[in-house]
Amino acid sequence: MGQGGSLLNGILEEVGLRRAETYITNTVKCRPPENRKPSKSELLSCLPFLQTQINLIAPKLIFTLGAVAFSQITGKQIKLRSELGRCDDVHGVSVCALYHPNGLRYITGGRADMIRVFRERLRKQGAHLE
Repeated sequence: MGQGGSLLNGILEEVGLRRAETYITNTVKCRPPENRKPSKSELLSCLPFLQTQINLIAPKLIFTLGAVAFSQITGKQIKLRSELGRCDDVHGVSVCALYHPNGLRYITGGRADMIRVFRERLRKQGAHLE
């Protein structure tokens, strides 16, 4: 697990979730060379598999980590810094935008903002957290 995964584990714990209680997936099923942003064709080629995963799991709430993931699921482009926590309804599922853990080191106060928004959205959804 990399730095982003370790950071995500800490954030999940801080908001009262255990990683084992969550389902984590990627919008792109294979990493683009040099970890670059995925191209439209790469995103589109993985979309049917992602949609199948979502249909099988049937979540009530999805947190996307990063603007690319939010756009892939909702079809809408966002500016994450100004729309952190934005939730859109997609076929009866609330899809909410959070920062990608790897980007938090570039955003002053980003971790605290992400945790605050994460908690607010979970509370609104009626999640029972420890």
